[in-house]
Amino acid sequence: MQKFRRGEAYALFNPAFFGILLRRFIDGHVDAGATAGVPYVLPFVAIPMAVAPDVRSRLSYSTASHLGAWVQTNPNLMATIAPFARALVPYVRMGILLGAERGLVSFDDGELAPGPVPLPKPPSARAEGDLAECQRAARFLGRWFAKYPDPSSILALLGVKP
Repeated sequence: MQKFRRGEAYALFNPAFFGILLRRFIDGHVDAGATAGVPYVLPFVAIPMAVAPDVRSRLSYSTASHLGAWVQTNPNLMATIAPFARALVPYVRMGILLGAERGLVSFDDGELAPGPVPLPKPPSARAEGDLAECQRAARFLGRWFAKYPDPSSILALLGVKP
């Protein structure tokens, strides 16, 4: 995993940005036709994956690809995803709380759903920079994870324990 300097970490891992990434993740999940909300545990894996440059650069961005196959082709990332996800738990939690407070997300039967406040259109495919790339990755991960109805299978494949 790439190391971030303190200022970069603060800018990239601030609660407002994580709230936006959370909403992009939820929107992707809904766009994929998921009938239920997002299980509360999934943003704690998806958001760290979306902000990690090493992971983002290796995502296929095709929901036709299988998570298990992706894990097998990226074994070097598997050793880093779980510790990175653990390190970002407080930031993700603050993003969820701020997102809920600002109406970006809502809680529905223990799951996360889109809130009443809409986000602007997602960044276009031509948009560049970490902010746009993180948002695209979060939305894709929402669509991709929606293929797996049991969040424990996603966590197990990625080597993350709840």
